[in-house]
Amino acid sequence: MSTADEIKQENERAVFLSACDFCKSNNVHIRTKSIMNYLNGEYIDRDKNDKPDLINKCTKGKNERFVGIELFYVDQNSKKSKECYKSNTLESRSHLEDIYNAGHEQYEKTGNVSPELCEKLLKEGYKLAQDGLSSQYQTLLSAFEYHFTHHASRAKLYRDNIKRIAESKEIELAFFIEIETYFHDLFLNERNRIIQYKSKIMPFFSDIVSIINSDENKKYIDYIVFDLKSKHPDERKIIAIRTGNIKKNLKNQDVTIYEYVGENALITNPRDNDYERNENGDYRVSFLVKDTDQDGDSLKRAFNSALRCKNGNIPFVTSRRVQAQLYISKAKSYKEMVALEEKFKNRFPTKELVTVHKE
Repeated sequence: MSTADEIKQENERAVFLSACDFCKSNNVHIRTKSIMNYLNGEYIDRDKNDKPDLINKCTKGKNERFVGIELFYVDQNSKKSKECYKSNTLESRSHLEDIYNAGHEQYEKTGNVSPELCEKLLKEGYKLAQDGLSSQYQTLLSAFEYHFTHHASRAKLYRDNIKRIAESKEIELAFFIEIETYFHDLFLNERNRIIQYKSKIMPFFSDIVSIINSDENKKYIDYIVFDLKSKHPDERKIIAIRTGNIKKNLKNQDVTIYEYVGENALITNPRDNDYERNENGDYRVSFLVKDTDQDGDSLKRAFNSALRCKNGNIPFVTSRRVQAQLYISKAKSYKEMVALEEKFKNRFPTKELVTVHKE
């Protein structure tokens, strides 16, 4: 095995073990904890970095099985390159690490870091934040579908590779999917309750379930582990399920599946954004959100979809603008509409999209 393959395999195993440790020390559902304990079996060391990424010898009662674990990463902040979806986040983080290392080397040699390098670091961090704010729901769906379909199409091959290791023992296959998202200012609606969603990790969307269920190769996958993350290192949620009846298995873990009915119209425009350095040496970064829905058609469609979900008692997720429209739609007069609009703003205050970067 090459050095690059060894590093890749070590990193993949570290991600998986990190998730196992997280489930041991955090409040996750008992079913997820049970599945993760099972999957965390005896690691099988192979001569080459073959597929699936990991194979563990796992025990359930007196039965011993060889379980392959294939890991992949889905980034909401992705870009389409030909037919592939590539992560902007990983690319920016790689650039940030290179700039930081150059600054560290410069500091060790001279005792200072040049203003040019500091500004270069700021610009790259600024770009990462800007791309994250502009990443939309449809990008997440497209990236997820691309990566899931690609790996699912090879699931039978993964199983064949596990069989060669397992010989006559039973085998299983698990998909471990890291999903990093940048959601902001969302509202959850369920059982006539409105919840201002504080997290940036992915709520469970019906479209994600549909992508998995509609794939003909799902039958070769026994488990799926969803490792949900955001740009905040302390924000993480892990859900592990059997793949039989996914909706039922998620419901059994008290996971609500939501329809997404936002308008996907708010993006940040690079030319309108700004950053400045104050007298303390701190950088103040601001992002101006631009509305691309000039004629309001996207908002109208989203509002009608949200109203359909609300009337049908279907859990849904939407944006601030759609939620505000729903909130004031019951007004019977202009005066009442203005009052409800003010009430909505007071009940669900907005946060200024400003970040301060210290040198």
